[in-house]
Amino acid sequence: RYVGKGGVTHAPMVSILKRHLMHAACHSWRGKVVLLGWGLIPVYMATVLVGSLLGSFPETSQITTWVAMALAAVSCCILVVLHLNSDFIRGLDAAAELSGSITTADVKGALRCVPTIICINVGFNIPYNAMNNA
Repeated sequence: RYVGKGGVTHAPMVSILKRHLMHAACHSWRGKVVLLGWGLIPVYMATVLVGSLLGSFPETSQITTWVAMALAAVSCCILVVLHLNSDFIRGLDAAAELSGSITTADVKGALRCVPTIICINVGFNIPYNAMNNA
């Protein structure tokens, strides 16, 4: 029989990842470029959506599709290349570090997975989506 151990302890993770990326952007060019790579994701997602909604205008839809493809390629290349080595991410000030939250080593470890995740995702989805055209 299951016996509960008390309440759930919530540790801030996404906000700490964001803080580390912002700190890296303030202190290195690699941090700035990585922020560009992450920032392009919602841009190309919105561009794909606009292209889908403009399906009745084939030329415009095709242009937005190619623009989204270029933005996605740039974003993926930036994130893969720069997260292969996340040494540009430094620890936060002692005052900015929260007790019980993830550490700088945890942040680097999480971001080190990004190239693998992107390569597997893109490597699977390109052939999978090409099946629709076959």
